[in-house]
Amino acid sequence: MRRCARGKGPGLTFQEKRVWDLFLYYQWKRTPDSIGSTMSHAEFEELLTESVAEFEQRFRPLTDEERERFLSNAGKKNLRKNARVKATGDPGAVVQSVLNNMGIGIAVIRKPNKAFVIGSKPVVTLTQPGQTRFGRPGVEVWLPIAADIAVFVIAGKGKEIVITLNDDTWLRSFNAAIFHESTVIGGRSEALIKSLVSAR
Repeated sequence: MRRCARGKGPGLTFQEKRVWDLFLYYQWKRTPDSIGSTMSHAEFEELLTESVAEFEQRFRPLTDEERERFLSNAGKKNLRKNARVKATGDPGAVVQSVLNNMGIGIAVIRKPNKAFVIGSKPVVTLTQPGQTRFGRPGVEVWLPIAADIAVFVIAGKGKEIVITLNDDTWLRSFNAAIFHESTVIGGRSEALIKSLVSAR
């Protein structure tokens, strides 16, 4: 990705940065699409089966009423819903601690015919081969907040940069990643959305 026209950052105070970190965390980890992608239906079924077996081995067999409450289709649906609600309220202290020790980059698109799309899973994690852990070099977290602006995490506590995004190929790949990971997307133009759909 080519970067140029570096400018001044927003100059966030310590408290403003903490608020931003919390906002980014909830956009990244606690949207319905993010939570839904964390555990597939098959993984949930496997975990539930293992949990029931462990409970019965350590304590007692489930009663018929308990089996109906937890293992029926309605019961499983309710368990998944409750798990998502609980996850939504999780403050993610570990992730926020890492964010607190990192800086902010702002990418601006100045070409009138180019734009970011925004998805129901709005944050994209970009990794290099062999690097997947957040906070390590080669792992980037990006959040588009408008058609022409995205915010991303950079190394360096308190550091802020502003860049102009000129790489059209990179932008195309980035938008495709949001499209593929989201159940709903929005964009500045119908043509942009149709181009992503047709490329699927």
